[in-house]
Amino acid sequence: MESKVKTTAMGTCMLAVATNSVDAYLQRAVSAYRQGFAAPQVALQLATLFEGCCHRIPKVQHAAVSASDRLINQIPSALCQKGSLFALLELLTLMWKSCLDAETDEYDWKSTYHSERGKVTIHLSDNAAYRRDTLANFHKRCRMWVSKAIDAAPLDVKGLLQAYLEDYEDDGTYGHVALGRSFAVEMGSMIPATDQRLTNLDRQSGLGVNTASEFIAQYTTRQEYRHVDGKVNDDEAWALVGYGGTSDVLASQPLQPRLDEALELRRVGLMLKRREHVPFSVVRSALRNAASVLSRSRTGRTPLIQDLVGIPFAVFTKQAINLGISLWLGVIKETPSLETRVLAEVAAGWENSIRQRKGFFSRFEHHDPFYVKEEFAPSKWEAISKRQQTVHNLIAPHLRLTHMLSSHFSASRLTSPSIESIYARLMRMTTLNMKHTVASPLAREVHFQIVLLALKILKSFTTLELPTKWRLKDAILSAGLAWFAMSPRWSFGSNRLQVKAEVKILHDVTSTLQTLANVGSRPNGSLASLQSKQELFVQLIQQEIGRLTVWITPLLQESRGSDAKDANFFGLLDTAWQEDPRIAVQLAARFPSSSRLHQDIRKHLMRQPERAVHEPDALYLMLGSSLPSDVKAQLKYLLYWAPLNPMAAVTYFLPAYGNHPFVIQYAVRALESHSVDVTFFYVPQIVQTLRYDALGYVERYIIETAKFSQLFAHQIIWNMKANAYKDEDSEVPDPVKPVLDKVMGALIDSFSREDRDFYEREFDFFGKVTGVSGTLKPFIKRPKPEKKQKIEEELRKIQVDVGVYLPSNPDGVVIGIDRKSGKPLQSHAKAPYMATFRIRKDEADPEATAQDEDTASHMAKLVWQSAIFKVGDDCRQDVLALQLIAAFRGIFNNVGLDAFVFPYRVTATAPGCGVIDVLPNSISRDMLGREAVNGLYDYFVSKYGSEDSIRFQEARSNFVKSMAAYSIISYLLQFKDRHNGNIMVDDAGHILHIDFGFCFDIAPGGIKFERAPFKLTPEMVAVMGGSTQSQPFRAFEELCIKAFLASRQYVEQLSHIVMTMLDSGLPCFKPTTIQHFKERFVLQKSDREAADFVRKLVHLSERSYSTGVYDYFQLLTNGIPY
Repeated sequence: MESKVKTTAMGTCMLAVATNSVDAYLQRAVSAYRQGFAAPQVALQLATLFEGCCHRIPKVQHAAVSASDRLINQIPSALCQKGSLFALLELLTLMWKSCLDAETDEYDWKSTYHSERGKVTIHLSDNAAYRRDTLANFHKRCRMWVSKAIDAAPLDVKGLLQAYLEDYEDDGTYGHVALGRSFAVEMGSMIPATDQRLTNLDRQSGLGVNTASEFIAQYTTRQEYRHVDGKVNDDEAWALVGYGGTSDVLASQPLQPRLDEALELRRVGLMLKRREHVPFSVVRSALRNAASVLSRSRTGRTPLIQDLVGIPFAVFTKQAINLGISLWLGVIKETPSLETRVLAEVAAGWENSIRQRKGFFSRFEHHDPFYVKEEFAPSKWEAISKRQQTVHNLIAPHLRLTHMLSSHFSASRLTSPSIESIYARLMRMTTLNMKHTVASPLAREVHFQIVLLALKILKSFTTLELPTKWRLKDAILSAGLAWFAMSPRWSFGSNRLQVKAEVKILHDVTSTLQTLANVGSRPNGSLASLQSKQELFVQLIQQEIGRLTVWITPLLQESRGSDAKDANFFGLLDTAWQEDPRIAVQLAARFPSSSRLHQDIRKHLMRQPERAVHEPDALYLMLGSSLPSDVKAQLKYLLYWAPLNPMAAVTYFLPAYGNHPFVIQYAVRALESHSVDVTFFYVPQIVQTLRYDALGYVERYIIETAKFSQLFAHQIIWNMKANAYKDEDSEVPDPVKPVLDKVMGALIDSFSREDRDFYEREFDFFGKVTGVSGTLKPFIKRPKPEKKQKIEEELRKIQVDVGVYLPSNPDGVVIGIDRKSGKPLQSHAKAPYMATFRIRKDEADPEATAQDEDTASHMAKLVWQSAIFKVGDDCRQDVLALQLIAAFRGIFNNVGLDAFVFPYRVTATAPGCGVIDVLPNSISRDMLGREAVNGLYDYFVSKYGSEDSIRFQEARSNFVKSMAAYSIISYLLQFKDRHNGNIMVDDAGHILHIDFGFCFDIAPGGIKFERAPFKLTPEMVAVMGGSTQSQPFRAFEELCIKAFLASRQYVEQLSHIVMTMLDSGLPCFKPTTIQHFKERFVLQKSDREAADFVRKLVHLSERSYSTGVYDYFQLLTNGIPY
């Protein structure tokens, strides 16, 4: 229906019906005398029309605007009612927020916006340009409509506008901008056309004369600001008049309010100190009352000031600090004599937050994705958003305080030496503690806001001596450089506005620093020159600005001269090393292809390895991909070196490092430092290193770790069995088989009685499940119904013991089998089948906060999980491919990228045997073709509705996110055989890839039909807007670029996963596999050049002829439609 209204004559017909309906209503409303057509009732109809003015279909908008125009022209009193006017103002705010969301959450668009206050709901399209146009047109109309209402009833409408402004709480709107409130203030200030006096004033050019003063005065009067909870101002207290004409204020009156508020504040403060729960409404009321009394009192104000400032710092949330700032500045401006005292308390609260490690100064880590638990699960944007909000809540108090201090310092410059002293001490202590702050990319803004504030303060000081200025500038530069001691960070989430603000702050820091170039520019006695340190800081900022600019505008083509050059740092490397060796080490990550920079950093590491023992990444430079001959005395420091990620540690067992005792001991210590939940992911790689375990360290690690986790032990055993033979029929043993048999026997012998019982139950259960395939072999040529009956017969024989699980689902316990779910799968000589199991999983409570993760309650969740059991097929290559996809998932999550992948689980359990999880709620593109669906676009329309429908646009958004992620992964891992049988679409619209038998350096038949970087067919482009210039397709390109840029930083870690598998005998490996894999990341290109490179990949794929040729080949040979 929606598409027909938009594109066919039905729309014209519906418009005529709407016009006639409005005519009939207006005719009756204007001429009627019944209560049902009174202004309040007409206002409700008008509010509904206003919703239509924001509709996602243009013709509906046109009809609603036309109807609103006519209704207001004929019955202006309809807009003089609360229902209609509040609805209009709230719609302005909602439309503004919808446009803002396109900047603050680029790829996860929101379709529905609701206001309880205005009783309005709107459903919007995903087209950002259409939203902006709708807002612009609606805002223009609103100005005209409200002007007419003010002309008709100026006092009533302005009274409603004041009422609208009264009831307001900050709901987190970015920058505290609510368009409805701004519009209310603007319209409340206008001169009504019916005002005969003011409209006849002689106009003076350039002067915007209005009635804002009267409007604000009336609004202020409504606030009853002279009364606090019904308490009368001290100035209005009663007095006793004596016979002599003298008067005395009643003794009990002036002190009582102050004492009451002091006691209430102290009570609230003590409750917070005891960590008792105090509703924020109680805190807010106590603080407001105390601030009011404080502004009027003349004595005994010290306790009130301490608690007025101390309580918001005790709560230390964005809401509490915002309230505190408002009250503190109010007290300062009303009572200037309290300025120094209030500021001193604020500084004390800030310093206390540093000591207690609160907010920005807390130990919140943003871990490298290879240091945390990787999951075989679909991407979860909700978890990323929750993590993003957690960091925002953590750093927001200090960000708001920084804004307040910056503003106040600018306003109070040169007013008092004591204020200068407070700021000097505060900045000195703050900058000295900025090496240990929140490590999230989202902390970049507050980090450099503090640096900028410190520079502004240094610039404004007039009384400080040169040594003091030198020390402060040195501390500021060190604080700024501390950010670059961490690995390079992109951003987190999809907030383009956030990154723009960060770039602006970095530019401001650079420009302010240039004005202070003379401070410390030359040596002065014992004070060294700060020139090189400042130059290093400026160059790093420029490089950071360049990176972030690419992230903001990935599709923009800029001149190559804008990229930072590694040559700029050749002369600054000594300064970086002296300041912090981590800064020097991370320069290698910023310029991964600069061999000279890497060599110079390595020279410093070789001379002073003890200075870098706290930086694990330094080992990449010092040791490299094989043990260098010049590293000898330095190896003793490995006994103390901070542990690398587990995958990098596993590579130190490879022959390239010669089984050196120091290296192997470090590798074991690094592995043991990580939780078994983290190392569990790398079981295939750990088993492969048994090939080189001459000294038995890997064996010992496996046996010791198995004592902590039976699940780890079982996965190790299954993987060792799968790698014991080179062929699928267990006839050609792998050279490592004797070692695997020995370790397997030692591992089983090490089990306790309970562990052995669990092992026997689990392997007996799984043996029976996989044994069904063996019983099917005599039935291979039989009809499917007969084979299905045989499967069900065998499934009924299986007894589900306590605690058993599927190898592909170690985090869930099997509690039942759907005995009728058995399904034989197509195979010429093998007997794979599918069955469904009832599984109980323990999941963390989603309502638990990040701080409670360790103690979070868990909920049991029951799910049906289908699995495919294969016998005679080597699944190990699929295991590796999905392991890498899961690693990419972790990388995308690390930058908060809204890209979707679903690395399902595959476990190889024996030679040619394995279990594969079935993707839930999905269908292959091949099956869509067999169901006579002409193309993906037609499928989306038939399943989700027309292109204008919300469901279609939500599905398209999911399609774009998954297409981008899988496209980049397919290119980097060289997935081939991408016919329609290996591409799935789930119920939400995500595209998913399965079956990775051809990757890296092999292709079907050895012939590379598929020459495109990845599969991007016309039907895929049709779903993404039908044009390479459409908004969804551009979002696809942006996500591709960001996924590629985020992945480039982890090329070594990804290579390690592949490198340890090279001797496994998998057919996908050639002698040049690792070299080609790294080359695909184009590390020699700058970030901007890499972005342009990805755009070329997209365009090559979109125009590729070979993709269609391969699909046609599959149709002819295997009957797979396309």
